Order: sequence, then C-alpha cells, then structure tokens
Amino acid sequence: MNDEKGQSAAERETKQRSLAELGAAVRELRETKNITLDEVSAATCIRRNFLEGIEAGDFSGFKALTYARGFVRSYLEYLESPELWEEYRLQLTLDSFARDAAAQGKVSGVKLPARSGARAMAMQARGFRHSSTRRNLILILCAAAAAAGVLVWYNWSSIGGEISRVQQQQALDQMKTRQEEQSRYDEQRAAEEQEVVRQNAAQNGGTAPDAAAPAESVSADVPAAPEAPAQPPAAETPEAAVHVPELTIRATGSCWLRITRGKTSLYEGVAGRGWEKTFSLSENIDVRYGAPQNVSVTLDGKKLPPVGRGVTHLEYRTDGSVRKLAK
Repeated sequence: MNDEKGQSAAERETKQRSLAELGAAVRELRETKNITLDEVSAATCIRRNFLEGIEAGDFSGFKALTYARGFVRSYLEYLESPELWEEYRLQLTLDSFARDAAAQGKVSGVKLPARSGARAMAMQARGFRHSSTRRNLILILCAAAAAAGVLVWYNWSSIGGEISRVQQQQALDQMKTRQEEQSRYDEQRAAEEQEVVRQNAAQNGGTAPDAAAPAESVSADVPAAPEAPAQPPAAETPEAAVHVPELTIRATGSCWLRITRGKTSLYEGVAGRGWEKTFSLSENIDVRYGAPQNVSVTLDGKKLPPVGRGVTHLEYRTDGSVRKLAK
C-alpha cells in the first residue's frame, strides 16, 4: 500500500513541469489571447519586468517568495487559468525560490518576513504601481454620478408626474390671473362709458335715454301695413354650399384648455385622458393649452403638427390655417 502511494507521488513529481516550462505555457496562453505585456501590466498593476520574469521562469528579481507567488496568482487570474496555479503552487516553494536566487548570485539566503497584523497590512507591496489620489477621486465621482442617475431613473415616473402637476397648476394660476385682469378691465370700461353718458346728458339738460326702455307702441289709429306673403326659400345649389372645417381636440393625458370663439367661451377646465370635443370653424377659434404635449388636434380628420410644450396660445382660422398668439 505504502509502495503504491510512494510510486504515485513519484509519478506526479516526474510529471511536474519546471518554472521555465510553466512560464513558457503562460506566455503561450497570453499570446493566444492576443494580449500584450503592457495590457497585462495596466490591468494587474504589476510592472513589466516582473511579468517578463514570470514568463521566463526567472524569479531572481523578486525580493521575497510572497511577492513572487502573489504576482503569479494575479497574472493567472487575469488570464483565467487557475489550473496553472496548482502547478505553480507545488513548484514555486521556498526551496526552489532560494535555489533560483542563489544561482543568480544575488541572495545568499531567503527568509520569509515574520510580519503580521497592522504592520503587515501597512507594508507596501513592491512591484505594484500605487494608485493616485486623482484617479481615486475620479472613480468616486463617477460612482456618485452613476448612483444619482440610477436614483433619477428609478423615481422618474413620480418625478414626471410631479412636474406635470406643477405645470398644470401654474397654467391654471396664469389663466385665473388673466381672467381677473379681463374682468377688472371690463368693469372699468363699463364705468367709463356710463360716466360719458351722464356727462352728455348733463350738457344737454336732460336725462340719458334708457336703452332698456321699450319702444312706443304704434298708435291704434294707424292701420298696420299688410304683411307681404312669405317667399319660399331658394333651393341651395351645390355651388352655393360652403364647407365649414371641423376642429377636433383630443386629450391623450391630463391637460387644461380654454377654448373661445370671439367672446363666447366654448370650454374651460382640466381635461383628462380620453376627453374629446369637435368644434365648427364657422368663426375663428382661440385655444389656450396647458401641458399641450398631452393634446392631439385634427382638422377635418387630418392630424395637425404637435402643439408643443408649456403654455401655448393658438388661433384656428376658418380657412384652416393656424396662427400662434402671445401667451
């Protein structure tokens, strides 16, 4: 039994490759993946001369076995070849490292550093390039920007709804302010007209005529003129018929509208999704939109260009044209 174990161990030992052969295998693996030593150095922060020593199987340039094993393992992890590490772990030992260093005439004896705890953590790894403060700051800023972007994306629906609500409230407030200004202007104008009528009546020495007073009835002694027989209306010909365009406004989301024809208010208020109304363009129609991105407008079934964004005031004319007015 013991003879079999010893024989198998001896066979495994004879099958083990040397450090130079393992280094050649690492170089061949790197070249197969079309990776340069500079790219490996940039990715692993291991200097190029140490990488060349690993591929040549020459570890005389390493100050300690700990660094040599650590660099080899980092290099193999980058190449995604953990199976080679098992061979290196058996070959790259304290004895082989000491023999290699003594053969080069650089180190007479190698001892592992007996450091532990905070002192070992504070010791800088020789051969690694130290990261700069500027690069760390850039990485922190990039991470913060990415976190902020993810937060905004995750809460975008609620943020968009709040923005839409604020825009609608602002539009309603502006509309109410304009209505109050118009009411004050109408009252002032009516008062001025009444004052002018009173001044004219005072200058003429009489009272102002009452426009609301009924007209004097016709004297009963005067015979009324006979009424002319009603003429039948003339039949309309196809040439005389005039096409009146029809304007259709449909809400695809929450918005507010103020629609007037002259001084007549056709609609005023907040419209929800699915609201739709059609108006005849026998006269020009003024439409004030709040949140117009949620509105679709068609003229005789033909879709018009989007209204835009923000508070918008448009005039739809009887000839089918559209004119933008001041807000």
